[in-house]
Amino acid sequence: MALVGRIVDISRIETEKIKLRKQIESLIEIISESVDETMIKIKKQNFTLNLDLVEDLYSEVDKHRIKQVVKDILLQIINYAPKKSEISISLQQNNDFAEIILKNKDINLKKKEKKNMLSPKNKKTQKNSSLGLYFAKEIIELHGGQIIIESEGRNEGSKFIIRLPIINWTDLLLHIYIFYNSGILLYDYPFVEDINKNDSVLISGSLVGMITILKEVVHGEKFIKIIDHGDRKIIFEMDRTNQIIFALIAKENLTIFHQKLLNLIENFDKHYLNLVENIEESCSVSENWRSLEILIKKHFT
Repeated sequence: MALVGRIVDISRIETEKIKLRKQIESLIEIISESVDETMIKIKKQNFTLNLDLVEDLYSEVDKHRIKQVVKDILLQIINYAPKKSEISISLQQNNDFAEIILKNKDINLKKKEKKNMLSPKNKKTQKNSSLGLYFAKEIIELHGGQIIIESEGRNEGSKFIIRLPIINWTDLLLHIYIFYNSGILLYDYPFVEDINKNDSVLISGSLVGMITILKEVVHGEKFIKIIDHGDRKIIFEMDRTNQIIFALIAKENLTIFHQKLLNLIENFDKHYLNLVENIEESCSVSENWRSLEILIKKHFT
């Protein structure tokens, strides 16, 4: 059934009828899930897997399709490489593109073999493959990217590079509010155009009211961490005293935003604990919180 589905997909690509469901996705998440779904075959042939996934990158993609591509290339490597060899997968940035690089030192492809792998003429005949990499090439090109196959010389192995346009996560940030749980605004920082200070105060009060209502809806003190408001996502976190609320407003709900927010709060707890313990007094002195801008820029710009 999978093979039939792939043939149908290729037919749709060739008639320009395939539909992509694009969202901004974490490429580390896509790679990790693809590896997990291929792990049985990797282990069965005793391959060693080396992952180099340090810094996450984001791209606007159809997650299901890109996972198919990563898995197809992994299966190609498994089919061509000798058992017990090493497969390495890395993610890196190259100007405005992310590169997912899959490499095996024991595959030495000739120029003709590399060309044939991506050719529509060979889509049904490649070695042990489900229509080879022709489908993968077409899918990546529909995303504005490309697949590159490089051979690094005799006994040096081959690299399969998936290149995709990067979405800069900082462009998706809109505003961050830090306020006392009574609704008093301590500090706010706009990542885009400034808004009126009075508007900031009103917004912080509205956010507190929103949290209060949501707590009542779920019948308890459960803290809601994300509100999806269509083109705006509001991500909430609290400091360790549960008195200070951080609300990050962004265009998308990305994993990196939660991580950055938690790192900001960890630093906040270290440097502002005394002010929080005397919150009634410190709230009235705006100078106490102005240095928060440095902390916010450190984590979000």
